[in-house]
Amino acid sequence: MKSIFIFVFNNKIMKKTIYTLFAILGFANFTMAQVPNYVPTNGLVCFYPFNGNANDVSGNGKNGTNNGATLTTDRFSNPNSAYGFNGTSNYLNMGTYLLNAPSSYSISCWAKFAAPNNFSYLYSQATNGEIQMFTTGNGNVGTWSKLSNGGSVSAETVIIDTINWHHIVGIYDGTNSVIKIFMNGNLLNSASIPAGVNIASYTGSTLIGRQSNLSANFFKGKLDDIGIWNRALSTNEVSNLYLANNCPDTITTQPTNQIGNKGSNKTFSFTHSGTGNSYQWQSNAAVLGWQNVPNTNQYSGTTTNNLIVSGLTVSNHNQFFRIITSKASCADTSNIVKLTVSDVASDSIGLKNANDSISKLNVLYANKHDTLYIGSSITSDTLRIAIRTGISSLSPLINSLKVYPNPASTLLYIDLEKPGYFIAKLSSITGQSIITPTSGTIDISSLANGVYILTIYDSNNKLISTNKVAIIK
Repeated sequence: MKSIFIFVFNNKIMKKTIYTLFAILGFANFTMAQVPNYVPTNGLVCFYPFNGNANDVSGNGKNGTNNGATLTTDRFSNPNSAYGFNGTSNYLNMGTYLLNAPSSYSISCWAKFAAPNNFSYLYSQATNGEIQMFTTGNGNVGTWSKLSNGGSVSAETVIIDTINWHHIVGIYDGTNSVIKIFMNGNLLNSASIPAGVNIASYTGSTLIGRQSNLSANFFKGKLDDIGIWNRALSTNEVSNLYLANNCPDTITTQPTNQIGNKGSNKTFSFTHSGTGNSYQWQSNAAVLGWQNVPNTNQYSGTTTNNLIVSGLTVSNHNQFFRIITSKASCADTSNIVKLTVSDVASDSIGLKNANDSISKLNVLYANKHDTLYIGSSITSDTLRIAIRTGISSLSPLINSLKVYPNPASTLLYIDLEKPGYFIAKLSSITGQSIITPTSGTIDISSLANGVYILTIYDSNNKLISTNKVAIIK
């Protein structure tokens, strides 16, 4: 009989053509699967491309057995090229341990999370010595190892969304005594490993999609391209795994810092090399976390190449922005840029050290806003101290203004050294009024996590202070 040798190349797009050729020819054939050329082979224990089965293509024979997982589309929409897990009973059994007390290891996979708030295992060796990649139950994904001293070490990061595929890499680096978690090519968290401590020895099986020593904690979602190494991958190797054949389009012109006066409009712009991408501008108003900028009030074009911030106010001073671009599983993040309100910045005096006090400053009573703005390098916010210059006799003397705690969770307090009549307003970052308190105590227990703007006015409705407040529960 005539033999036909067919080589399965590393590009998944070739699979449909190859399988069609099988059907047409109908001959006995010999198939040679290969490790994709972007996958490091040094220290490679196994690699699972899930091209129609759970076989290992590293040449080490670590083939898996499917227990109910369903072949599905991968991140390129190729059929039968990833496995789907139902979160209740599906998993893959990879046989005896893949890693046994290694001095270092790396676990890489592509994942699409369907239930990020469930406690589940993507990869599990959980008898005696434990090596895990898991979702924590609170929206995080991480890697975890049991140590020879009976302790453990882990590193976690937040799962961005359930819409896109994400590249996850967990690394235990025994040489440098650190455990790391990467997402989409970026190192997002790490933790130190105690000196002189190793990973405990392991004797059980390795499972994908379920805890290995307990029939529970099943993963829900899709997994693909799982690779295991008995060494720590470098940052460049992790980046190459993420970018290879994946995201050719990038941001070609970065947005730039903008400066404008109060009441003016400013535009942040960028260009991208690809087509059909989704855009989302984000702001880190209080340096407490990035939030999507809504297309309301003073913001427009928040999902386009041009973000317009209209009618600048004091609250926009030192506001940070960035753009996130995405298409399928590909994403790119721009440089961080800053918006400066120039007629606020020109009135600002910096306190360089935590122990600096107002008495150290040579302050002139020439502030055109009746307010002294002092930039704080500690909080990246601005301390505002109002100077009474002929305003209503009912207005408070702002010798000392305190807004605390910040961040807050249930109650927010406004303290004045010499209290008097004032009006306060708590607004969303977009300017929508939420609470107008009638006393110095504000109940914020019903508000969602986020950044809010607290403005304080005197009896003549003259602005005394503007404060950024973070609510974190």
